[in-house]
Amino acid sequence: PWAVRNYLVFGGFAPVGTMGGVNLSMGNYAHTPLHNSWAAVEVRGEKSWGYVYREEIAGLNEDQRQKKALQLARQYMLEHPGQTLQRSLVKLANFWGLERTIIAGMKDGIFPALSSRTLQVVLIPVILIPYIIIVLAGFFGHLWRLLYDRHPFDLVFALIVLGVTAMHSLIFGHSRYHLFLMPVLCGYCSWALFNIRFFWQSHRRRAFSVACPVLLMFGSFWTYDVLIGSQDKISQFLENLF
Repeated sequence: PWAVRNYLVFGGFAPVGTMGGVNLSMGNYAHTPLHNSWAAVEVRGEKSWGYVYREEIAGLNEDQRQKKALQLARQYMLEHPGQTLQRSLVKLANFWGLERTIIAGMKDGIFPALSSRTLQVVLIPVILIPYIIIVLAGFFGHLWRLLYDRHPFDLVFALIVLGVTAMHSLIFGHSRYHLFLMPVLCGYCSWALFNIRFFWQSHRRRAFSVACPVLLMFGSFWTYDVLIGSQDKISQFLENLF
């Protein structure tokens, strides 16, 4: 029904929304922030996306604006391949960054019930530690099954993860968009933890070969997030906390 509505209103096929092209272009234009690229929506004045491309999008309806934005994004990315690659790697790290939603809400005072400093000190590890375990054990379990059990669902999930990650590595890379993958990762995590004795006793060397790339990849993502990507926000939050 929404696709029909979009066609009737804009005269073009837009199955869900009309911001896809704009978001891709905002994530890939001259003033897109390197770190936390979704902050491009907050850029104001002459550096804002709407101002930079004001002539190109003047007089266009939402559907036409999206198609023009897609064209502008492709053009900019092809003209700046090195910058696009750098940004995409940063967005990849952001996409699989540490769970930040509730912690950021506490920092900004969005949750009055969580304003107690003692409660916040308790909640931070309660939020982060399970997330880290689920991601590491979940991807270990998934990679093990993908390599050695080769069940069709494992391949399907791998394609979903790769597709969604690649898509968001080109756009904004915000970590909230990986949330719909987490229930499946919880399943893989449970499977991996349930079979941990089997890995340790019978396939220790193979388990290390599977675990090492998972640890290296996410360790790199999270090190970047803490030391570079979110350093200022973390420092500010810790100062307010203590």
